[in-house]
Amino acid sequence: MNLNAYLHIGILTVIGTLSGSLVQAADVAALANQADAVVAATTSTRVESNSSVQFDLSIHRVFKGSLSAGQTIIVNWNRPPVGWGGVKTPGASPGGLGQVNAEYMGLWFLQDTNVGWVPLRARGGPPFFTALFYPATKDGPPQGSRPVSGTLGDVLLSEIASAIQAPASAYLPRPLMGAVEELDTPFIRGALLGIVTSGAKDIDRADALAVLLAKNDVRAIQIVSDEPSLASYSSGAGGIVSAVRDSFRPTDHISLVNLIRLATAPHAANGLSAAAVRALSAIHTRETIPFLASLLGNPDLELRARAMFGLSGFVNGCPMQTPDNVRSMEYIRTELPSAYRTADTLSHLVIRTGSMDQEVGYLTFWKAWWAEHQQEFADITMN
Repeated sequence: MNLNAYLHIGILTVIGTLSGSLVQAADVAALANQADAVVAATTSTRVESNSSVQFDLSIHRVFKGSLSAGQTIIVNWNRPPVGWGGVKTPGASPGGLGQVNAEYMGLWFLQDTNVGWVPLRARGGPPFFTALFYPATKDGPPQGSRPVSGTLGDVLLSEIASAIQAPASAYLPRPLMGAVEELDTPFIRGALLGIVTSGAKDIDRADALAVLLAKNDVRAIQIVSDEPSLASYSSGAGGIVSAVRDSFRPTDHISLVNLIRLATAPHAANGLSAAAVRALSAIHTRETIPFLASLLGNPDLELRARAMFGLSGFVNGCPMQTPDNVRSMEYIRTELPSAYRTADTLSHLVIRTGSMDQEVGYLTFWKAWWAEHQQEFADITMN
């Protein structure tokens, strides 16, 4: 059982790396402002078709609106058509149609319309049922951890943070981490870090660390550097390795030192060393250059290519490579100030890695460049 067992929500296939911007407290408050009612409630039965879902909500607590605790209402959702393609929510009949008996506890944002109560989607992504709500618990945060005062957004975020650390629910299968990937607030980070440091099972700690790494949390990379074996408990999209490889992009000295420790660890689990090298090659800061240059003589083609990618990106003034600018290809734009950029360095810019017909020519150029400029980086110590 992993971090997702702490989340009182359903499952969703996590596809690819994180996309879009992180949701802030103000965004949760804005969603609440759009709603006529905000409630902590449980649904146990729903009827799904390809374009609509009708479900019950048993209300436990009310944060906004005229609904009452103990009340049960029917909610109707007219969603965009879903191509099921074998992706099914828990308890769904074949094809995702018909009655589904599956219990979820969450924070729901509802509007009162002329056709009854309808939900507002809590999260983006595919129009699946579990995008309608954030995790919550029936009783809410312990009394001592509730905000003494604050906005409705603060109150709701404390509810979500409490749910992340709640004991696992027996009815929960492996739910998604997308519910908290989008939320980036002290409440959420504190809750995730609490799982990591509370003596939870390694699989729970690993999933919490993966989310923190995707948020560029410097505490998370220190823990992974100290315990690289945790990567073996968290794999695939949403795991530690993919978070380091695709999302973690620090610029502080300590985090870069920890990435280099991982990149050179002889027995790092599940591709973690390669992921750390990829992160270092994507950051394009001066402190990464001596380490990347040290890989130019490595016998591994991919490591040499990654070294040239990072070195040429820094020299030519390319921005840090992130999930967002990979899609836009802006990471290969050579527009940032650089004292090293020349016509020759631009002609040797490496924009992809792997087997290259001209690898020998590129490698010869960048080895010569480093031999010429190495003393300019002699002040950098990564320890």
